[in-house]
Amino acid sequence: QSAKNWGVGDRLPAARRGMPDPGSRRKSSATGGMTLIELMTVLAILAIAGAVAVPHMLDWRHGMRLRAAANEIRNDFELARMRAVKENTDVTVQFDPAAGLYRVTYNDDGGNVVLAKSHALPPGIQIATGNAAYTLDSYGHRAVFGSRGTASPGTLVLANSKGATRQIVINFLGRVD
Repeated sequence: QSAKNWGVGDRLPAARRGMPDPGSRRKSSATGGMTLIELMTVLAILAIAGAVAVPHMLDWRHGMRLRAAANEIRNDFELARMRAVKENTDVTVQFDPAAGLYRVTYNDDGGNVVLAKSHALPPGIQIATGNAAYTLDSYGHRAVFGSRGTASPGTLVLANSKGATRQIVINFLGRVD
């Protein structure tokens, strides 16, 4: 065969245009999907990432529960102080460490005890009476706010199941920190 000079209108054979020869209908190995090895590699990477992330997420959740419980009690102390001034009477926040709950009570004008709030601590949160900073036990596990906004000073310590603690301090002037 002789060499042909290709002109502008002439078409190159398929093999010379970079396309497969239509005469050879071979199946391509690349079908656009993933092989089993690739899929297993991706799943292994996801499993490792999950194993690393899950413990941190659980610790974060325990910490959030502790912070939320401390904030709620701090708010209840502030509300007890305001109620004491408003009602012109003593308001008591009584803790039951064994049961993990507390009650806010005061006496009305007739001398009757009024329950303003009763609340259980969230699961995994407890009152840490064994902590050296806990001082409400000297007052019978309670904080009392007087009609002038003053309070029985003390420190409440909350702990979660991981051992982390939060302190809530009440000073003599009724300030809650």
